[in-house]
Amino acid sequence: AEDGIRDYKVTGVQTCALPILFSDFNNKIIISEQDRELINHPENNRIEVIPNGVDFSYYSPADRPKKYDLIFSGNMNYPPNIESAVFIAGKIMPLLRQKKPDAKLVIAGANPAAEVKKLENDHIKVTGWVDDIRDSFSESRIHLAPMRISIGLQNKILQAMAMKIPCIVSSQANNAIHAPVNDCLLIADTPEEYVDKILLLLGNQDAYRKIAENALRFVRANFDWSEMNEKLEAVLRNK
Repeated sequence: AEDGIRDYKVTGVQTCALPILFSDFNNKIIISEQDRELINHPENNRIEVIPNGVDFSYYSPADRPKKYDLIFSGNMNYPPNIESAVFIAGKIMPLLRQKKPDAKLVIAGANPAAEVKKLENDHIKVTGWVDDIRDSFSESRIHLAPMRISIGLQNKILQAMAMKIPCIVSSQANNAIHAPVNDCLLIADTPEEYVDKILLLLGNQDAYRKIAENALRFVRANFDWSEMNEKLEAVLRNK
């Protein structure tokens, strides 16, 4: 939906089509406040914000040997994920390896684009499709989400939190989650900031555990899938 809204803005279709569509529905729902603000309509405040949630019976902490220091996950044919993967591999990893030469990254997700496939080397694994993304999460120490375009609400961050994988994310990526910074996750926006935060978590087990445990409590308190379904049902019943 977000990409469609952006297309409307570029082409001008939104000007004539969105008001008609808006009035055709009794209830309007979107997953984050920042997505709602992207909708150029005078009554966009009537759109109900109901975030995505996490199934905690599926995404839960798993004690597995760690193969990778870092993970980036998602559909790797999706332009914002391609951009982020290239940013991690091209900007963050070279700086990180200057200070931690053995650092390893896994880029996990279906349909990797050519730009993503060619990132693979001795320190970067590009998995393509995985049968169970939880394996990739649990084999990694830190989840990165340097999302800078088409932000939305990143399920990958919620899922990593639910599995007690500390997250380092962009400011924009946290705008939809509102997780307490330096308590439940870390924020970085430049390659240097990412490297500093990565080294902090890898080198300080107390900080690592604090972020992981607080993140798990936060996501369980705020993004329970069953509670989001109840909110959705309540809106749909309010015709």
